[in-house]
Amino acid sequence: AARRSAVSFRTLDARATGALLDQCRGEGVRVTHALTAAVALTASDHIGGGKNANADAAGRTRNYKVLQSLDMRRFGERLDTCETVACMAGSMDLMLGPLPDGSGDSIRGAIADPSQFWDLAREGKKQTESFVASGGPAQAVRVFDAFMTVADGNNLVHLTAESAASQ
Repeated sequence: AARRSAVSFRTLDARATGALLDQCRGEGVRVTHALTAAVALTASDHIGGGKNANADAAGRTRNYKVLQSLDMRRFGERLDTCETVACMAGSMDLMLGPLPDGSGDSIRGAIADPSQFWDLAREGKKQTESFVASGGPAQAVRVFDAFMTVADGNNLVHLTAESAASQ
């Protein structure tokens, strides 16, 4: 009951997107990893009361779990021919932190040290590469495919969508 969501959409023009891509390449990360670092830092500015937090929460650190979307098509055992439901996207959790509350504000501050941001992005890249190297995506595809086949996943999704409890 205490949970609430806030959505704020932003777009980058072509010039800003190109500059971000160039900076990411220079730092050795993908844009996805820069965005997940930005999400964790932005969350640190709002979770725990943000700038208006009481004195008791001062200096508190938290770990952030950021759900990162992954293109799973390359990890399947055969190319999808659209004959069955297939896992074409997936995700993995990035564990970032501990970050002090208000970390985003401090990095954007006048005496900001951008290396903290890029270090967080590199940590996301490291975790992603480790997940891929471990065979995690291929296993995730197998689990999803087994669910769709053995558990009659299409019907389960349909029944859940129709259920009054999920409305």
